Amino acid sequence: KLSTKPINLDANVRTKRTILSTFASHFDPFGYHGPLLNRAKIFIHKISCMNDLDWDDVLTTELSREWGTLSRRQIRRLLP
Repeated sequence: KLSTKPINLDANVRTKRTILSTFASHFDPFGYHGPLLNRAKIFIHKISCMNDLDWDDVLTTELSREWGTLSRRQIRRLLP
């Protein structure tokens, strides 16, 4: 029997480092959640390309809101 844990992207993280840590803590060896995590990957790429945002700087309000919306949306998709 194959099973996976539900995706748990913490909506309350506030730095680039904690977002990447939250995302990297999700282990999906078979890639079942890959399509659901694409938006999170795109968001991480977006903030990684921001040279003025250091790893431990607090995200702007707009980026925090975007991450919160994205993480809550991903969790809702997996709930029965």
